Formats: sequence, C-alpha cells, structure tokens
Amino acid sequence: MIMAFRVRLSVGLTLIAACGVMTCTGGSANGTDGGLDATVDVFDDVGFNTMDAGADADSAADAEAGVVYNDITNAAFWTSFDLTTVDPSAKDFAGGTFDGRYVYFSPNGQAVVARYDTTSAFASTSSWSTFHANTQLTESGSCAGAAYDGHYVYFVPGAFGGGSGLEIIMRYDTTATFGSTSSWSTFDLSSADAGTSGYAGAIFDSRYLYFVSTEIPNGLMARFDTTAAFTDPGSYAFYKSSSGPSLSGLFDGRYAYFVPTGPNMLALQYDTTAEFDAGGAWSTFNLYTNFGHAGFQGGAFDGTYVYITQGQSGGGLVVRYDPTTNFTSPAAWLSFDTTTVNANAQGFYGSAFDGRYIYFVPNAGTIVARFDTQGTFTSASAWSVYDLSAVSDAGVNAKCYAGAVFDGRFVYFVPNAACVGSETGGLVVRFDAKSPPSMPKGYSGSFF
Repeated sequence: MIMAFRVRLSVGLTLIAACGVMTCTGGSANGTDGGLDATVDVFDDVGFNTMDAGADADSAADAEAGVVYNDITNAAFWTSFDLTTVDPSAKDFAGGTFDGRYVYFSPNGQAVVARYDTTSAFASTSSWSTFHANTQLTESGSCAGAAYDGHYVYFVPGAFGGGSGLEIIMRYDTTATFGSTSSWSTFDLSSADAGTSGYAGAIFDSRYLYFVSTEIPNGLMARFDTTAAFTDPGSYAFYKSSSGPSLSGLFDGRYAYFVPTGPNMLALQYDTTAEFDAGGAWSTFNLYTNFGHAGFQGGAFDGTYVYITQGQSGGGLVVRYDPTTNFTSPAAWLSFDTTTVNANAQGFYGSAFDGRYIYFVPNAGTIVARFDTQGTFTSASAWSVYDLSAVSDAGVNAKCYAGAVFDGRFVYFVPNAACVGSETGGLVVRFDAKSPPSMPKGYSGSFF
C-alpha cells in the first residue's frame, strides 16, 4: 500500500519541528545527511481515526508524487552508526518512536534514552544525544517501547513483571530541553492500581495511550487519557485480561490489538469506541490453536490488514488478519512462513511500515524480512530479505534488534543487547527506504 505524505494527528495536537513546520533538508542514499526533504501536511482534514481509502488510491497518490522505494538487497542503501561512540552505556534499547524531527530509542537494560536529530548527519556524534534516566529521573529507567502523542514522548515502564520500578512511566516534553530533568516527568502506575507489574509496548489512538501488560497469567492492561493530568491516578483505567502476557500492540483506526507472547497465545482485540473495562469490548483469537506456533512479538497495520509476527524464540510465522471480518473467525486469518524464503529469516522482534513495505526486525538472527503489500501475502515472490551481518562499524557487527522506527524516509533498527551481550550492543542500522519522504496514513507515533 502506498501512502500520501501526511501525518495524521487528532484535532488540537500540534506537531512542531525546529526545522520549520516539518520542512527539513534532505539526504543522500549513502546516509551522510538524514533529514526529511519535504513539508508535512500536519493536520488531516478527515481526522486521525478515519480509515485509509485503500491501496488503489494510495498507489495513485504515490505515483503522482513520484515516490520511489529502494531495493532492500542493495547494500548502498544500508548504513550504520555505533551509539557507544556517543555514550559507552548506550547499548540496550527496546522500541522507539518519531516526533516529526527526532527519533527516540527506548531504554532497556541500561536505562539510557537515545535521541537522533534527523535534520543532521546520521554518522556524526553531534547528531545524537543521550539521557540517563536511572540516575537523573527514576530508580529504574528500564523500559520497553515508546509512543508520541503530538506533544509528549512516553516511555513504557519495565518489561516482564517482578522487580522495582517496572511500573514507572517516563514522559518527555518535546518542546523542552532533552537533557534537562525539568523536561521530564514520571508516574507510578501502581499508585493508580496496585496490580500493575511490567509492560512492553504502547498503542496511541489519538486520545488514549494503552500500555501492554506482560504479566502472567492475568495481564492488567492500562490506559491513560492524554487530555487529562499525567500524575492524576484518575486519568488511568485498567482492564484485567485472562489471556496471558502480551508483548507490543498496534492500532488500526478503531481497534487496538495486543500481541500474545505467553502460553495460551490469545491475541486480543479491543474496540476503542467502547468502555475500556467492558468485557464485551474485548475479543480473543487463539493463534496457537489455529496455527500451531507460539511466541509472537510485534505487529503492524498497513491501512488494510493487521500483521503479527513470531518472536525471538524462533520461527518465521507471520499471520495476517482482515479487520473487516470477525476477529474470532479462522477464515479472517492467513499465515506465511518467512523461512520458506530464507531458512534463517526467523526470530523477529517488532516491525515497521513505510507506506508500501512491512519490515520484520530480526532479534535472534540477522535476516530482515520485507513484505510488499502490493503483492500476494502467501506468495514468496512478494517477500525479500537482507542479511544485517553484512553491515558493521569499526568491527562491531549488526545483530540483535528490538523494534524499528520509520521517519518518512529511513527505517531505523533499534539495537538490543539482550541476545548478544552488552559488549556488542549499540549499533544502529538504517535503511534508506524511499524518496521523497512520506509517512503512512494513520501514523500514531508508536513503533514496537
């Protein structure tokens, strides 16, 4: 699916970039200049929640704009940067987001937030900044995922339950100085409900921010009203799910989806037009029973279909759901095994969509899988792969990623040290996906 260059935000949200109203200088295929060389129409006259008109209309819009998508197998479109040259502690992240100018990487084990200025050279240390959350802000600073609401960037508290500080949401005011503690605030979710314990991934629907519970066996999903006070417990709502742990989520314009990673493999769908704690607003689908595989992590929405991918535990199964049909019906779902394209294309952790292609992020391995949404989902010809082991920086090899961020032109793969050891983390890999830049319709600032 091809999209016009438009960021959909809810009415009242203003997206400001220091380079103008998102008018930035462009870059070259070799990655020496990472800025976006286009002007974004910030406000959508039909609203954030309106569904995409369809692939044909989007294809026509891209053709009119002269958008060119690059070959994923061409090494010239891949670049890397070692974040440890900026900060030796910047090695371990999980997920991230984009605010119209800056790309953010969410801190994982080492509690360091990293930020890249997309108007500046990718390979320059001066383009990057870090913030040590655990020493300047909160006792933990360990997060998994991030989301942007048009003003603030939220960093999702913790990961798997148990331990101190796994309920602390961190929030950064993007209009303020990144390195100043006064620009940051925190809220302890357990002060709103003592049952909270560990989250991974966030979903933004233009008003509400959802935190995805990893709790076993009964996850307590959390929702924050971004129009209300951040530190007021009354701004939060909770829903206790018996489906088991989830890891990441996504939004299709009406429904929020929570990706299952636990033993019973129940994918969750929530109707955002209903009350959050209403049982009838939630539906489940058992991925394990229907597909015989477990351990899913990450998903994407392309304007028509929802995609959920098998996680870093191994396997290359990607399942696709048609939101126009009943969530609980097996007929609404299809599957494709990426190992039929490349035997090592498996063990993914998150995904990203660039307006036409969906990228599946390798965690256990090094193979990026990409699906062309203009092709047939179950046909190997619609899929391509790239081995990140071909990318390195001063002897640091590219491997182990958790999530990706798309800025309208480039896809950034978020480095994660969990599967390779802290001594080899920190290498950011970037793919030059398309030009001129354009954001997918329905963009909500969430990437994980």
